[in-house]
Amino acid sequence: MTFRLCPTLLIAVLLCSALPACKKFPELEVSEAQFDNKTPYPKFVRLDILLKEPEATITDEVENNLTSRRDTLQDTPVASSEQAEKANDPVLDRLDALNARREAQAAADPIIDDALRKRMEGGINPPMLPE
Repeated sequence: MTFRLCPTLLIAVLLCSALPACKKFPELEVSEAQFDNKTPYPKFVRLDILLKEPEATITDEVENNLTSRRDTLQDTPVASSEQAEKANDPVLDRLDALNARREAQAAADPIIDDALRKRMEGGINPPMLPE
């Protein structure tokens, strides 16, 4: 089977592939008028200066706010497990109900029934060659 290339198909493919070349690019934010022959080159900055992390600038107001938040959190009593169990949280109650429902469904309709589980526990027996 031979394949002939149709000239009209070739021209259509070339035109379609040339269309993205007509896209207009956005203008640069820097104009050429800012730079001329007299404009000096930018000065080089050493790499270790660029890689150095900036110093933290925390104002007194921010430091006081963080200190008061820390003190408030440290003064908050930690709930014991008994108190957490007695808490009436609707989200936790809903999660408990959904988990109980899922366990009940799994017990009532197991994916692997007893006969299949027994067969699986036996493993794979290799075929025996007749003697």
